[in-house]
Amino acid sequence: MGLPYRIGAGLAGGDWEEIRTILERCSEEFGMEIELYRLNRDRWGDGSR
Repeated sequence: MGLPYRIGAGLAGGDWEEIRTILERCSEEFGMEIELYRLNRDRWGDGSR
């Protein structure tokens, strides 16, 4: 499953370490691989233009 890096943290206010732990547990429990994707702002811009 692909998810945005730091999903639920940042603007959402979640604790990334707790979220990461939950994702790791879910991955193990359900036998699925989770890929985290980080936006490369140099390529896509930061939306401020």
